[in-house]
Amino acid sequence: MAVTITKISGIGGNPPTGIQVEGTASGCEKVYVTVSCSTDPVVPIDIPTGGNHPWSVTYKNSMGCSCGDLVTASASCTLGFPAGDTKTVTLPLNCDPPCCDEVTIAIDTRLLPCIPEGGGSVSVQFSAALLPAGCPGGTFEWKVTNLTTGVVPQQFSLGGPTFSYPFPVAATYKVNVRVQQATTCDDPVLTNSVTFKIDPCTPCSVIVSGPTLTPCTDGPPTPLQAYTATTTPAFAGPYTWEVRDTAAPATTPPLSPTPITGGTTFSFAFPGPGTYKVTVSLQTNGCANPTAADSLIVTVPPCTMTPTPTTTTPTTPTPTTTTPTTTTPTTTTPTTTTPTPTTTPGGGFSLCCFLIWWWGISHLVAGSLLYFGLWWGGLISAAVATIVLVIWIAVCCWPCALTFWRCCTLLRWIVMFNDALVVILFAFFALASGGIPVVLLVFGLVSAVVRMMMSASNCGAIPNIFDPTTWPPCRCP
Repeated sequence: MAVTITKISGIGGNPPTGIQVEGTASGCEKVYVTVSCSTDPVVPIDIPTGGNHPWSVTYKNSMGCSCGDLVTASASCTLGFPAGDTKTVTLPLNCDPPCCDEVTIAIDTRLLPCIPEGGGSVSVQFSAALLPAGCPGGTFEWKVTNLTTGVVPQQFSLGGPTFSYPFPVAATYKVNVRVQQATTCDDPVLTNSVTFKIDPCTPCSVIVSGPTLTPCTDGPPTPLQAYTATTTPAFAGPYTWEVRDTAAPATTPPLSPTPITGGTTFSFAFPGPGTYKVTVSLQTNGCANPTAADSLIVTVPPCTMTPTPTTTTPTTPTPTTTTPTTTTPTTTTPTTTTPTPTTTPGGGFSLCCFLIWWWGISHLVAGSLLYFGLWWGGLISAAVATIVLVIWIAVCCWPCALTFWRCCTLLRWIVMFNDALVVILFAFFALASGGIPVVLLVFGLVSAVVRMMMSASNCGAIPNIFDPTTWPPCRCP
């Protein structure tokens, strides 16, 4: 059997309210401890079997012992009380300060400042606290690290529970706080940190510029229109770009794919005739206004204008009075209303109309000859048709034909004549007049592909070769 006493401590101020005795024991069933500062009854301490085990017991300081006083304690290790091994020691009453569990850190500056355009440092204040509240802890130490560059502008330096630092440049920073307490504590060194970012100040206003009138369109989207955001000083972004249809209700979402986040430039293809609002905005930093924004109104005109009849107001006749012998009444000639003649969608006969109809008729002839296996005649007619179509595109449909898959005027002419050719060839096939059915199938596939492109580009209704009012214009917009 063996028992030791390793420490006598005061707990709770000076004089302490309690006396704690600590030690170890082996080969015992129970340990009985007495202390000179207390008259409390002895409390037996159960000891596990096998090995050397620590023990502790706390008594009231009923004798009023103060920190530093010599205190005598006795511990008896027994297998059957009262016989056994007894250890008696006299030690100064140790009153180490209680330990803190953690240190917290907070940024006291409500809104983080930004670095001005011309440079200069900005100050941020921090505070730290020890928990649980009231624990004495130790001295606060503060450290600053620039995480963007890896530089440590301030190593751990002594300070108080509050700390301010002038940050010289825009970067991401980390501030650490450290408190060292008694080595007997579970955590002799308490640490904590906070990471934050100091941004450069942004401009407080923005101006958007770009076209306010686009090329005309009757349905397919316009070519891409480019817009630019300008600030003083220059700002790379990010910016938020948004396009809205002014005719739509205010609750309608912006036009897809907006709103989008990007840089100083933005391009958009407007979906059709109308009036649109292009808006650019940025989240400000260091300004009175949290957001800066500017807008442009953009007009997209239609290519086909609806004719408006003009009416001439009739003049009121003025009678002429002569001498009583001869009266010649003035004949009143009413002015009639002359309506402005309505033009066909093709825009009237012109060089462009001549070329597109020449191509269409050549296309019909070439397809018919190929159907009946007259290859030389069909190929020659097809070559003529191709040359005429190329001339028409160069003279009347440029640059629309560059994006032929959404050039509605070109697609509508092609599908009108090709549909007519398919109807003619199908009539030949139905009358069993001979021919090569695969030719009919090929031209049918051409019509199907063109129709899909028209549908994807919102080109409107299919024109009817027998109804001039449905024909597309002879010149592309």
